[in-house]
Amino acid sequence: MSEFDSGDDDEYSYTSDGDDAIENAMEWTSQPTQHEYQVVDLAVLVAQQAQTIVDTADMLKVSKDVAIILLRRNGWSKHAVQDGYYSAESPLMFLQTHGAEHADKLELGADQDRVCPVCGDTVNRTSIAIMGCGHGYCDDCWTGYLQAKIEEGPSCVLTTCMAYKCEEAVPDTLFREILKGVSLDQYIKWHLRSFVDQNGGSPYSCNAYKADTKDMMTARRELERFVHYNDRFTNHEKSEAICIQLRNDAIAEVTWLQDMTVVDFHNVQTALELLIECRRTLKYTYVFGYYMAENGCRDEEKALFEFLQANLEANTEILTGLTETPLDKMNIQQVVNFTAVTHKFLRRFLDGVDDGFCS
Repeated sequence: MSEFDSGDDDEYSYTSDGDDAIENAMEWTSQPTQHEYQVVDLAVLVAQQAQTIVDTADMLKVSKDVAIILLRRNGWSKHAVQDGYYSAESPLMFLQTHGAEHADKLELGADQDRVCPVCGDTVNRTSIAIMGCGHGYCDDCWTGYLQAKIEEGPSCVLTTCMAYKCEEAVPDTLFREILKGVSLDQYIKWHLRSFVDQNGGSPYSCNAYKADTKDMMTARRELERFVHYNDRFTNHEKSEAICIQLRNDAIAEVTWLQDMTVVDFHNVQTALELLIECRRTLKYTYVFGYYMAENGCRDEEKALFEFLQANLEANTEILTGLTETPLDKMNIQQVVNFTAVTHKFLRRFLDGVDDGFCS
């Protein structure tokens, strides 16, 4: 046996197992990377889009047609719409810029038969649609125009008036009233597609891939923050309306009350007027508070603001409870006392704002 011979041939014998392992490894590494995708139910997307429209319409106090136009032209972002609306020189200018100034003034039908400016036919007044900008055409001409826009693809949702150089956006209602059958179905798909593409529901826009680089956690926190302030703004706005109704009811009711003196009623009326002022003030404190961080307020300034806000809110709620009691059973002395206390907290809060929390 030479020095190079092995005493045990099996120890160093060659088998095909090594090749198989290498081939298996190469086969595994050559397989495409598997990505997990979440399938979102169509009904969920439709509901999300509808809720976004309702939220925006409520937030700006505009019609759904106006809200849809603003959302489409701002990437379906409620935050972008809100910022643009309130930072514009005026709300009207913001609406004009986005072709939404007259979107809620659509007329389906006219007061009399008209000659269509496009086809020249005299059309029955029930077969005419007049946009808020004043340009009206017969249903057949609108149908042809909108169908042509539908065939152009996703951009159809940004269609403007048929009139030359008119930038007024065609409202969603007109699409749905004029189009029928396949054309209407296709429009509804493009309408939903515009929402999905702008909200990360699909990684593709036409033929271009868009990587999702959004920080979802940051976006979620910002949304929750907005909802917090918006909900409280809305609650105080509703409470303000209730206070106004209480005041009006009290004025109507006092005429038949025999036991209430003029002084007592004056005290009740003073309390209700104060509550209206408090609710209106508290409503806008949440707008102020929402933007405090962006205006460079320090933590201690924000804490002082929220402390005074909480005091005013607590006393406003107590006074509200006292004034909701029927007039003939109301504890007038308590109302007088808490009116004075609440007024003090209101003045303290307003003085703090005047002094400048962020100065």
